[in-house]
Amino acid sequence: MRRISYVSSATAAILLLIVAALAGCDGNGTGSNGENAPAPSAEKSAAGDNQKIGACGLVTQQDASKVMGKEAKKDESGNVVVDPAMLGECLWSYEYQYGSELIQFRIWGSDAYYSQMPGSQSFDIGDKGSITVSNAVGVDIEWVQDGKSYTLSYFTTGPDAPQAAARVEEVKALAKKVSGQV
Repeated sequence: MRRISYVSSATAAILLLIVAALAGCDGNGTGSNGENAPAPSAEKSAAGDNQKIGACGLVTQQDASKVMGKEAKKDESGNVVVDPAMLGECLWSYEYQYGSELIQFRIWGSDAYYSQMPGSQSFDIGDKGSITVSNAVGVDIEWVQDGKSYTLSYFTTGPDAPQAAARVEEVKALAKKVSGQV
């Protein structure tokens, strides 16, 4: 079975920024002028003194299983994000014979990573929030809280998995729970 990994529009924009930044390097960690490029800190984000956050402590296996109605498993198939402003990530999934469910939770060290997707609706969470719901795209909740951006996405694929829009209320409840913990 071929697995599809969901990437939000905010993530796609970030990846484009990374590619653009790398275009100025020669591939050996040096810039076009031969000077060493600074290495990103493993402990601090580009936004300042923000430390890495254990995202799976905020969206737990029990939380993901409750949304899916099945026992979620830790998912290691996500895209590698090298942006030092990403403070935490957690992925949970459930595999069917012909489909899958995925919950992706990411924390960013700046409110600049908040990106209200086209067609989204306002959602009362954090300092500002939005929700996008579609069976084709899934459920995306994005919010800003205390200067950080949070994204919680639920995505399904295949005929065995439920339609993503069928889990809107469960995803909303999980986002509210997480918001109350940060």
